[in-house]
Amino acid sequence: MKILVTIAIVAFSFHSVGCEVCGSSAAGSIGIIGSSNNHLIGFSCVGRSFNSTHPDIFGHGNVENSSEFFMQVNLLAKFQLSKRFQLYANVPMVYNQQRKEGKTSIAQGLGDVTLSTRFLAYATVDSIRKRTFGIQIGAGVKAPIGAFSRDAHATTNMYPGTGSWDFPLMANLFFQTEKWNVQFENTFNMTTENVARFKFGNGLQSVAYAGRTLKYGDMRISPGIGMQFDYLFLATINGSSKNTFNGGHILTALPGMNVEFNRVFISVRYFQPLTQYLSKGYTKNNGQLSFSIFYTFKTISL
Repeated sequence: MKILVTIAIVAFSFHSVGCEVCGSSAAGSIGIIGSSNNHLIGFSCVGRSFNSTHPDIFGHGNVENSSEFFMQVNLLAKFQLSKRFQLYANVPMVYNQQRKEGKTSIAQGLGDVTLSTRFLAYATVDSIRKRTFGIQIGAGVKAPIGAFSRDAHATTNMYPGTGSWDFPLMANLFFQTEKWNVQFENTFNMTTENVARFKFGNGLQSVAYAGRTLKYGDMRISPGIGMQFDYLFLATINGSSKNTFNGGHILTALPGMNVEFNRVFISVRYFQPLTQYLSKGYTKNNGQLSFSIFYTFKTISL
């Protein structure tokens, strides 16, 4: 199987949190670098864990601790509409679990569906040196399909959906030689207020990732390493962020591995936090693991 540029799967996996400080749930917006010229369909699975402290913001004298585990399985599809335009669809299924003071709460179900398109604004292909360089820009919309909290002060992040229309914007750069591939991805997620007057904070994510391609017959194995930076803006309730502890930033190391054979693409990523300040220090991200598998078909020459 010949793919011009290895696809890198990166989950835009942070959203501002409710409750007001427990670990954030998956945003339902997943960025796939469109550096392949194939259609594809498959799924990704992302699991994350957090430890959280819940301060006594209402003066009741109670400080609670909790642990959270969030898992999201995304059905993903990419359609190559032309040499420059691509259409993406993401349908998530969400499983969220929280253990707090000896009690376990579980929320699961269909999440918010995201549609996006990407345009190849610039591309060069050097067939002699086997080099490819491209710049993509894109935009999307996340529809409030999943169940969400009708109480702005409840554990908003535990629900499969957010109740808001959100608009991710993407700008991606990719470069590949016969043996190396490099991606630089940027996503800015613009959120809106839901009917409960709760607005998850906007989010900015930047990812730099480099991989080395090794060939074994018809199989390609690409180990790689990267860095990911997420900045989360404060959430608001009734237009005010006074009683929210959301927001913060986290820098993550991103080792991974891609495997390609017989039009099947498999990707594994581990996200190891290096430094973080989430929810004013009340939330700690313990790490994240993602697994993706896709089938590619109907190659279109660039």
